[in-house]
Amino acid sequence: SCFFNATFTLNIGNDIQGSAAILQTLASNTNYGLFNFTDEVNGIVLQPGETLTPSPSFDVVIDLTVVTNNRILTTITGTSTEGFFCSDGDFFTFVTGLALPPNVPTRAPTSAPTRTPLPTPDPEDTACTLQAFTSCDVTNAGGIFECDNIV
Repeated sequence: SCFFNATFTLNIGNDIQGSAAILQTLASNTNYGLFNFTDEVNGIVLQPGETLTPSPSFDVVIDLTVVTNNRILTTITGTSTEGFFCSDGDFFTFVTGLALPPNVPTRAPTSAPTRTPLPTPDPEDTACTLQAFTSCDVTNAGGIFECDNIV
């Protein structure tokens, strides 16, 4: 088939260090559109070491008849219970579609950007450390493919 159904799952957590996080916003900006989960997560409290359950997800159809640079930028914001702002982002990218001829160089995959947390008076007690991670599964390929290896 030239079309694959894919499910992107947003794995959100609060690092074991720091304080509880009160979620405010969660959104994924993709080349398939904006998927906004703010209404679903606003006000949820994640204790240190806790993850958001169930994980928000969205479905798309990947067209393999054209080369596509798939981009998913997920951002999450919140505050600690002491009122300090915390946020994180995840940039997930992969190429799908018709393979290029063997004599055409391709780009190597890039890792996610590094992040520096904003300073707070006592990061062990006052800062929440939110983490966003996007994963993708092809749902109609019988487990043979993942989003980054369908061509």
